[in-house]
Amino acid sequence: MEATTFELRPTGPVYPLPFDQRLAQGDNYRKDKEILEKTLQSIHNFYKTPYASAHTGEHLDCERCIGLKRQVKQAYREWYLSEEPDRWYSRLFDYRTELQAMFEKPDEYDLAAIHQRADTELRSHLKRDICAHAPGDTDEVTGYKLIAARELDEGKPIPEVLGAYLENQFKSCPSSDLADFIRELNATTSDEERIPIYIRFYCADLWADSSNIKNFKAKYSRMFEQGIPHDTVVAAMRKEISASREVEISDLQRRLNELNLAQSAHLKAKAKKAEKDQMKDQRNMSLVEIGKAVCAYDECSKNIDSGVGDEVVQCVECYTSNLGAHRQEYHPMDDGQGQEFLEFFRVPEDLHVVTENGFEDVEMKEG
Repeated sequence: MEATTFELRPTGPVYPLPFDQRLAQGDNYRKDKEILEKTLQSIHNFYKTPYASAHTGEHLDCERCIGLKRQVKQAYREWYLSEEPDRWYSRLFDYRTELQAMFEKPDEYDLAAIHQRADTELRSHLKRDICAHAPGDTDEVTGYKLIAARELDEGKPIPEVLGAYLENQFKSCPSSDLADFIRELNATTSDEERIPIYIRFYCADLWADSSNIKNFKAKYSRMFEQGIPHDTVVAAMRKEISASREVEISDLQRRLNELNLAQSAHLKAKAKKAEKDQMKDQRNMSLVEIGKAVCAYDECSKNIDSGVGDEVVQCVECYTSNLGAHRQEYHPMDDGQGQEFLEFFRVPEDLHVVTENGFEDVEMKEG
């Protein structure tokens, strides 16, 4: 049994068309149309000269008329079915096959029928491209796309439809910079003319740019200058921006985790301190119940008898230590000041200091 071979059918266009592909098709359409017009003009000019065959009067049998018709049809065949890449019909394989068959059957299809078929296909192509819904389309954008699609179906001249579409596009632009960008591109006819426009729009220097942003713009300016396609450069820019944002998000997440850990440690320390304070309060309550208390000095934890009253008291050691510290810090300038110091710190006769054995009178002596 012979092996069966399969041939993969080329895929058709994906709508809406990529930016570069749409521009290339527009450039080639204008270029091919100029060639067609020059070719037709050259043909008609030739048949006005004496070098052309004489007209015999019978159109069907006239060699002059037959030759003119044949050359005009060939010019349109090259216009409609060019083998050059990036034509609007290059990937419309069924259409190309159908139109090829029409050219090969001159008795069945005249040039008018071929024109009609090509016009119908071009309108369908434009509808699927510029009138296709895109993510992010506003109600205004959707509205003028629907209008353009309807006008193409109704047979309105294509240049008028495209002109109105472009004006509506300008009006719906979110910024004047974007509108100017589209307007400048629409006036170009080649990739070389668009390079400085791309650089001004995507890579223009701003006074607030950081060094990283300046390097970023310089990098992609060079890519545009090297003739790398617009879609390729913009895709690389978006990818780098996305990666940079991911790094920033990761860094912010790390810092947030560190803050959470620090907050957790702070809360644990706070809870531990609260627990310690609670235990101390409970201990004080227990001591009060049995007539005891803890020295009021923060760093002392000695138990003292509180049976003499509710006043805040200190143990003897803490009281005398604090009193001695006050005396050491004071340096009298003369005897008079020293006397005032002693009078100031003289202990009242009714002041008592609690010791572990009970109360003792405290008497401060001069000197």
